[in-house]
Amino acid sequence: MVSRSLQMTLHSSVNGLAISEAIDSARKGSPPDLSLLARNAGADFWLWAQVSINAGKAQVRARGFDVLAHEAKFDTTVSRDNELSPMDLPFEKWDDIVSLVTSLLPPGSNEGPDLTVPQEVTLTVRALPGTLIAGPGEKKTMAGRDGFAQLRLPSTGEYSLRATLAGYYPETSRFFLTGSKEVVLDQQKASWWAIDASLLELAYPSFDVTRFIIPNSFYVKLGITTYVLGLAFTDTQVFTNNPLTNLVLQTGIYLRPEDVLFRPYVNLGAFLRIVHEPGVLVGIDPVSAGGLQLSIGTEIGRSPRGRFFFEYQPMLYTTSVPESFQASFGSGDPPVGWSFSSRSAFNFLCFRAGYRWAL
Repeated sequence: MVSRSLQMTLHSSVNGLAISEAIDSARKGSPPDLSLLARNAGADFWLWAQVSINAGKAQVRARGFDVLAHEAKFDTTVSRDNELSPMDLPFEKWDDIVSLVTSLLPPGSNEGPDLTVPQEVTLTVRALPGTLIAGPGEKKTMAGRDGFAQLRLPSTGEYSLRATLAGYYPETSRFFLTGSKEVVLDQQKASWWAIDASLLELAYPSFDVTRFIIPNSFYVKLGITTYVLGLAFTDTQVFTNNPLTNLVLQTGIYLRPEDVLFRPYVNLGAFLRIVHEPGVLVGIDPVSAGGLQLSIGTEIGRSPRGRFFFEYQPMLYTTSVPESFQASFGSGDPPVGWSFSSRSAFNFLCFRAGYRWAL
């Protein structure tokens, strides 16, 4: 990034200057290796810079060498009051180093370009046909049947492109532009399946399989939540054991694109409660056969293949014997986060956390 910042300043300060970038291409910046690298690139001068940080201040050692004359032209160190962070580099003028270069040029060659004339270059993007490509500002284009798209951009700058195509993950490409360039996008097909592993109320394990109806957007989900083994979080008990498992069918939709840090979604589903106590036939729970649930959640992360997620999941249980349902908690008072009516029980403090893998 320091190299590119220097390039931008040299381009704007020296008219017609041609630069060949060679970062980390020579061992430890040795003059013979740098001179050989310059000759192979057709250059007649090399500029080498090394950044070091001391007490929160940056020191830049700059060396210049005339390859044709086999002569070192300067070797000096300049200081900055900060650490030259990536946020500072776009505003760094490098006047002290540029003046060392321009002082070696023939008179009249360092007047700089005419900045009143817009300097634009062509960016060619290779992508799948039909890909929508959004560039800086309001610039947009679409890849044609031949898989090519073009944008006109101001020369010398760092840019970002975002490419979207139905059935594929969004692709963001960042690059530094000093002249006309071609960029090839590596687009990946969107997953049709996903698997979740989570804990309901941070205590009971759940497993879900998701099938997308619309890639990256609309889906259906089938899963189980079992109460056979859970975490109790009490002073007298570490684990709980209830012969009960919920079968859950849900449908949902994502509310934002895939390439955001927090990607919210909404699920609506129904669950069936299955009792499987040892020595008793497996069947539907007579106290509450099931109910409805709503999930408002978000995925956390940018990886398209795996993300953590967190959900707020209120659950409504149907029951004809709410007294028996409440008694199953072993307390005369309603548990915290629960309310009961003559035909239902409502858990409004229910959460789920887990990890989601795309297949």
